[in-house]
Amino acid sequence: MMWVYGIKARKLRALDLHSLEELKLLTKRFEWFWIDCMDLSPNEFKIFSELIYNEPKILEDIKSGKTFPRYKKYDDCTILSISVAVVQDELKTYPIYIAFKEKMLLTLRKKESSSPIEYAIQTLQDCLSEEIGPSFVLCEVLRETTNRNLDVVMRLREMIEKVEEEAIAEPSKKAIANEVFALKRQIAKLYRLLWSEQQMIGNIKDGLIPNIKLCQNPFWV
Repeated sequence: MMWVYGIKARKLRALDLHSLEELKLLTKRFEWFWIDCMDLSPNEFKIFSELIYNEPKILEDIKSGKTFPRYKKYDDCTILSISVAVVQDELKTYPIYIAFKEKMLLTLRKKESSSPIEYAIQTLQDCLSEEIGPSFVLCEVLRETTNRNLDVVMRLREMIEKVEEEAIAEPSKKAIANEVFALKRQIAKLYRLLWSEQQMIGNIKDGLIPNIKLCQNPFWV
């Protein structure tokens, strides 16, 4: 599925996208627009691929769900990736890919990494009275992703505390100790993810990522 959120004169228009021909018309209608993608069909993925110039290495990473710690730039397109953490029985991470051009923001995510995107859509609708652009959406996606990932850190800590209490009650039960070590490894993985996102935020603040301007937001102070 591909949705377009077009902005003109501080008004938002939401549309489905089915072809590059439609996109060419939309480019003329809006001041800027956001294309959000999820669970793409083969034809939709072809459209997505053309929007990032069919760069083979990036497409290979995206198909495999691999993230990259540093931004990628091809022609006028800057591409970033971040991850949303989820913990149930174990820690899992799901990527969000974000591409910028002059008038266009492009996001690609899975159902499991949808919450920051949904948050950003709602925030965009609420803030149309302000002078905002594609970088505003990135700020909101990063803000919500970081908040949710920090929530996962706290949940893992709570799980460790619970297991440690069980270990004190039954110190001879070796399986409990193994579970504690497994949880600590997951926290270490999550801290690395948070560190990577912190580096990205720092690079945006310092103006080191092309096509992205710092938005006025307390999150970035």
